[in-house]
Amino acid sequence: MVIKYRLGFDNHSDDYAYLASQILKDTNSNVIKTDNEIIIYIDGNEDEIKAAFTLLGEELPLSLYLSGQNVEEAVMMPPNRQELKEVSYLAMYPHLARGLIDERSKNYFCVGGKVVLNGAEVSGKDSLIKALYGVASALKSGKSVRIKNETSSYLLSLKQSDSVLLCNLKEPTLAGHNITVDEALSLSTMERPYILKANKNTSRFCLYSFANDALLLLLSKAATDNDIDVLYISKDVDADEELFYSDIKGDAPKRKALFFSGSDRFFLNDKFTPESLVKDGDALFFDMNISDRFGVYAVKSGVGAKKIAYASFFASNLASELKDSFEFGQKLLSNFEASFADRYERLSTLALKPGMDIENFFEAASTALGMEGGFAAIATAANGSDIAGGVKLDFVLQNENGSAYLNLKKCFASILSYKLAGVEDEILAYSIFESAVDFLILSLDEAKKSFAVSKINIGGEFLFSKAFVSKLKSKIKNVDIDMALNSLPQNLKGLYELAV
Repeated sequence: MVIKYRLGFDNHSDDYAYLASQILKDTNSNVIKTDNEIIIYIDGNEDEIKAAFTLLGEELPLSLYLSGQNVEEAVMMPPNRQELKEVSYLAMYPHLARGLIDERSKNYFCVGGKVVLNGAEVSGKDSLIKALYGVASALKSGKSVRIKNETSSYLLSLKQSDSVLLCNLKEPTLAGHNITVDEALSLSTMERPYILKANKNTSRFCLYSFANDALLLLLSKAATDNDIDVLYISKDVDADEELFYSDIKGDAPKRKALFFSGSDRFFLNDKFTPESLVKDGDALFFDMNISDRFGVYAVKSGVGAKKIAYASFFASNLASELKDSFEFGQKLLSNFEASFADRYERLSTLALKPGMDIENFFEAASTALGMEGGFAAIATAANGSDIAGGVKLDFVLQNENGSAYLNLKKCFASILSYKLAGVEDEILAYSIFESAVDFLILSLDEAKKSFAVSKINIGGEFLFSKAFVSKLKSKIKNVDIDMALNSLPQNLKGLYELAV
């Protein structure tokens, strides 16, 4: 029996076809790459075909770019194998890069190009091995090393930062950074982008990456052999040692930032803005970044983009303004102080940033829920909660003097009320994102009164919340939704550009 398995990818690279052929090299199969798809012929009995599909399922990361697949019975096996371009997947230790790190291989530590360590050129395999293991030893002792090539210059060290180079694919290393094996394989085998993750220990977003070229692969091996699982990328000026190399990167692609959210994948796309989408027809754009850009934009073809709703929160002194904003404000704060004295103390001294209403709201909310870290802390808590639904928060759209705004003051007051009623912190964190979807629905209903909305676009850090994305897809029907990250969290800006 011959099975014909057709795979469509949102990418024209031959890499996927070559990878599939390597995975199936011990089976009776033939892989053909066309302009639009990969066709895999598999010949065998039922068990052999099932085993081949199991191999593909385990080793070929389909989730990133797969746009379609079809399985059918074929009349015959094509007689000739198509020659596929060999490619190098310079991840940590996949079989396609093993030649560089296997001492039995003639290609062991052979990268070509030019390598200079602390001003002295390194030539020959033995010298390169000695040099890179010396660098790893220096890193282990606490020294910093500047890495320079034709396109990048950055520091590697054991000094913690929010940009991390993972030196191996050991499961304890990955688990320690909240990275699944599937995510690691997708990262290392496909395009080698950065993975965006919230660090559970610090409630900050981090960028995780692997080696992006042969020299960094070998340095990662030397680091692993020196019991270094991770190194940190920084933009510090001073370095103890300098490692320069050229003509080695080859066709290593530029890294992209990628966030994994269950089955959803979001790449960084800084061109995904209201202004860039005007030509696509009438739509709403929800900028859900934790910045002054946050708001709802009307996008009209031939007219342009206009911000039609914004966020409103307390301006300077949270405690005194909350008392003045609601009749029950004084009693609410008094009760909260009596029940959560430590949280109240931090709230009463919380410094609010002028004009940063959405950021201030999340700083206040995380404090009220006994967390530190603002938005990242709330998102991490919500992602870690195993619940199907939360409570209804006052995340509502209001109008005043002809302007629409999201009244985050009411939302915060309702968080305090629910906390006094005994609702758990994780449920309230989840509820913030669930209620934010209701805000989108209200905004959409209001906008439809003025113009025909053909689709909605959603960009920003709210996509880091699995609760937000899942509720969004389940609650909003009969309208097309496009989503993309269009900005990195503030703490990552600058670090992202260093080693791309």
